[in-house]
Amino acid sequence: MQIGENKIMNITLNIVICDDDKNFVEKIYDTVVEVLDENNYKYNIVEFYGSDELIEYCEENKNTDILLADIDMPDMNGFDAVKYLQKSQPEIAVIFVSAHEEMALQSFAYSPYQFVSKRDMGRLTWAMENLAKKVYCRKLYGEVIHMEFNNKVYHINVKDTLYFKGKRNYVEVHRMGGETEEIRISLKSVYDKVKDLGFIYVQRSYIVNCRLIRDFNSKEVLMSDGSKISVTRSSEKRKEAQIKYGKFMRELRW
Repeated sequence: MQIGENKIMNITLNIVICDDDKNFVEKIYDTVVEVLDENNYKYNIVEFYGSDELIEYCEENKNTDILLADIDMPDMNGFDAVKYLQKSQPEIAVIFVSAHEEMALQSFAYSPYQFVSKRDMGRLTWAMENLAKKVYCRKLYGEVIHMEFNNKVYHINVKDTLYFKGKRNYVEVHRMGGETEEIRISLKSVYDKVKDLGFIYVQRSYIVNCRLIRDFNSKEVLMSDGSKISVTRSSEKRKEAQIKYGKFMRELRW
């Protein structure tokens, strides 16, 4: 077992590699590290050479984000190992890396993010670049952010915040369950904090949480709690908001 670590960003991607071929473990490791370093991710990587070790580790450490697994392994094959782990950790994103290209279609019964042939390791670079970004966005979405204004710190739970409504001298924070809070800060300052977390302007006085939008049409957005917010009359700004909304939602899906 080998652990690699890079401490640059606040969110850590926990990655596990499992293959009984040590040479390929090294190749996968080098590819993954190159992708993560180029994109300045913080990460932990753990390597195993058999399914038994893999399962034992994942049962004790239920924080694995990405699993890169071979299929043809002794003791338990990659399909069975993934099926077993998915029972207790369905959120693990899986990339199968195998020399058995004939198993590609069969692999999708286990809902992997991607199947990569060992003959095409360049595809692993592409898969990791995209998957790391998606996993990062999902983890970032659950963060609590802190806003300081006039020596007071406000704690905003990104996951539960429906929208921010700008008033003359303050901002209303509307949360799931009907809870609201007033913070003495400008709406622009709020946006600067949350713009990379899936929040968008839908009109001058409203910033909404993309993940909690139920419907977005030309006249209004319907939030998951049933509240309705009118959107900007500017077709250009409305289109820009809809594009940002669509882009963010795609990033949240595998």
